[in-house]
Amino acid sequence: LRSIVTAVALTHTPLEAQFYVLDFGGGTFTPFRDLPHVASVAGRSEPDVVRRTVAEVTAIVNAREKYFRDKGIDTVETYRSRRTPGDPTGIDDGYGDVFLVIDGWTTLRSEFDDVEPLIQALAGRGLTFGLHVMLASGRWMDLRSQMKDVVGTRLELRLGDSLDSEVDRKVAQTVPANRPGRGLMPSRHHMLGALPRID
Repeated sequence: LRSIVTAVALTHTPLEAQFYVLDFGGGTFTPFRDLPHVASVAGRSEPDVVRRTVAEVTAIVNAREKYFRDKGIDTVETYRSRRTPGDPTGIDDGYGDVFLVIDGWTTLRSEFDDVEPLIQALAGRGLTFGLHVMLASGRWMDLRSQMKDVVGTRLELRLGDSLDSEVDRKVAQTVPANRPGRGLMPSRHHMLGALPRID
């Protein structure tokens, strides 16, 4: 997740992409707070901020749905092509592509069970309006089937037990151990994630 946030921050302006991060992975997103693309980083010790972040992203999607209807915009691709950031006479609702990043889905499910259905609803309808829900979990079985159904792109890092692989159990056994960033793509090809550093 940090590699994706880093890559988008290097290739897009803060007007084109905004990140809202729920960091349940031990504070690994703390250094990202100062990126101009990052609107907020909330951790497990800040339950009010977690809920406020989800409420804010929900409000963005609700407002954008109305904005698209009022402006005759059919898809987020149309919005991107017609958008002129900062131009009050043009198409611009103040947001680009919005990313809700959840590092530690299992923690969210166990400690913020009231938030899970809200995020599931956002994932189901948000992509049409430029909201991308990105999440990380230690095991595929931690995702309910309704959530799995709305996750479009999946990457599988090396698992503790290759039998848990949703890509291919035999190929999962060949992912090298003690090699950070190694994993599988849905095509069963090996992948290597980038180191999430901008310096």
